[in-house]
Amino acid sequence: MKQLIFLFTPFLLCAADVDRVADLIETMRQLTFAGDLPGAGRLAPELINELAAPHPLAWLGWNQIGVYYVTRGKLAEAERAYLRGVKLLERNGTGGSDMALLLVNLSELYLTIGARNAQAEALARRALQLAEQSYPPDTPALAHFIFTLGAAHQQSGHNKDALMHFERALAVAGNDKDGKIRRGFILANLGVIHGRSKRWTDARDAMSQAVTLLQENLGSRHADLIPTYINLAMIHTEFKLWDSASAALEQARTITESQLGPDHPYMVTILECSAFLLKKTGHGAEARDRLRRAKSIAALRPHDTVPETWIHVSDLRK
Repeated sequence: MKQLIFLFTPFLLCAADVDRVADLIETMRQLTFAGDLPGAGRLAPELINELAAPHPLAWLGWNQIGVYYVTRGKLAEAERAYLRGVKLLERNGTGGSDMALLLVNLSELYLTIGARNAQAEALARRALQLAEQSYPPDTPALAHFIFTLGAAHQQSGHNKDALMHFERALAVAGNDKDGKIRRGFILANLGVIHGRSKRWTDARDAMSQAVTLLQENLGSRHADLIPTYINLAMIHTEFKLWDSASAALEQARTITESQLGPDHPYMVTILECSAFLLKKTGHGAEARDRLRRAKSIAALRPHDTVPETWIHVSDLRK
């Protein structure tokens, strides 16, 4: 059985100007938040074409393109998009919350790839410093940045520091709809930490709370729920609740295929977990079929973009 997976949703920011670039950024942001990833994908080529010309919001456009590539599992393309945004801000001498946004997304990306933990931690620390200089103390917007630094600590094996940051993030997350979504993602990742420490009852409780919050505030078919359903399935297997685990995996599979496509990287984990359950319930032939399918999907992905972990942070919006 695979490890519990750590997850991220990149930070999205609303655009203020009313023109074609700003309109495309805002529409893609809204579609992503609503879970309509195919709709966001249809606008991505047009936004990239618009960004060929100079524009004051070009940095935000490249951030949005990076967000889109992350949802598609195209992590190398996402890195290039985020770095273009960073370079534009550096060229203009811009820091503050704009730079914090791109740095935190880039940090999350490196944690997702799983091979640049030190760089990810440095970026997350800098992003939090910039955010703390830009936002009032304990504002809900800080939860995203605090959590990301905690995730970087966790991925480096510093669970005590990770828990401290997660608890602080929960304390400032807020209680409106956006705050509940933030809390859902933070609780989901707390569940991962508990699970990796084999505190399965704590893991189940945190993950169940996370699923409830996210279902209520995103809808049960939102793509951001996929990793949480997978994690819940893994936890159920520890209690030998095969039917409950299978039901959670089916939820994850249905959303992945409809929103992200049948060859998305999430399908590798879904199929491998499903194969594990099939073996446990005496369906060896079906299990082997699932594993073959998982291997064929994994073979389609470049080696430098195959994540061992997925890290998921609340999607903050203005």
